[in-house]
Amino acid sequence: MNSPIKKIDLGAIKDDKSSSLHKSLKTRIAVDGLVANVIVIDLDQVYLSDEAEAALKCCYLSAPYLLDKFGGHYKKNLMATVTRGNLKGEKYINTEANEYVHSTDTGVDILVVGKCVELDNRIARQIHITCRPQKPAQAIGSENTSAEAGL
Repeated sequence: MNSPIKKIDLGAIKDDKSSSLHKSLKTRIAVDGLVANVIVIDLDQVYLSDEAEAALKCCYLSAPYLLDKFGGHYKKNLMATVTRGNLKGEKYINTEANEYVHSTDTGVDILVVGKCVELDNRIARQIHITCRPQKPAQAIGSENTSAEAGL
C-alpha cells in the first residue's frame, strides 16, 4: 500500500475564507510565558496517495474533511502533561499529535500525517494522506497488559 503521493489542489478552499477548515490551519501555543504561532496545515503542501483517494471515495469522505479532523486532533493533542515521575506536571510536545487515523469499515485506516521537509532552502510542513491496513483489535485478558493492547 505504498503508492506515490501527489499534490492535491485546494485552491478553492484556500480562497474561501468562510470555510471552517481555516480555523484548523494555525494554532497558538503558550507555555511558561513563551508564545509560538504554529502552522498546522499549509493548503499548498497537501499530498494524497492513490489508495487514500480510492478509500475517500469509497467512504464518501473528502480530503478537506480529514484535514479539518487532523487539525482539531493536532491542536487538542500537541501539548501534553507528564503524569508520572520527577517531571510530573511539566508540559511537553506530543509527537503523536502529528498523526490522525480515520478508521473505515473497508479494512484500511486513512492516515493524515504532518511532516517537516526542506524545500528550496526552507522548512515546509507537508500533510500526507495515505492508507494502511487496519490493525486487528486485541482483547485485554489475563495474558495481555493494557500496554500491549495499545491502551
